[in-house]
Amino acid sequence: MTKDQSNDGRDTGRIEAFSDGVIAVAITLLILDIHVPNVQTGLLQALLNQWPSYLGYVTSFLVITIFWANHHNMFRHIHQVDYPLLLINALFLMCIAFIPFVTGARHTHHSLRGQESREGICESNRSSNRFPNVNWKSSS
Repeated sequence: MTKDQSNDGRDTGRIEAFSDGVIAVAITLLILDIHVPNVQTGLLQALLNQWPSYLGYVTSFLVITIFWANHHNMFRHIHQVDYPLLLINALFLMCIAFIPFVTGARHTHHSLRGQESREGICESNRSSNRFPNVNWKSSS
């Protein structure tokens, strides 16, 4: 009996590949908010003035990387995929894909140091943080 016959084609390979692809695209989208300044002189100073963009990029890159690593480790213990797990994983990926938008919005409005800006970023991260636990519980 082959591997596909033993678990009726419900192994985790496809969901892991799809998840890796979505996460890779989300990480790639982060860099699109960083632009080379259009200046004739003072390029170094113009680049240094963009430090909020670099900080947002690095922070969001690391957050997504941590989510990816945890997702990867979780799927080491999951051997079969069912429909609820597919849906829960899709919701998790939707939250991951939203992180570049939040990062871009924060970059665009970095002068807004108020509560609304922080709340948006924190809620996006909290939402993404909930789904691995739901994934894990639904697969048990």
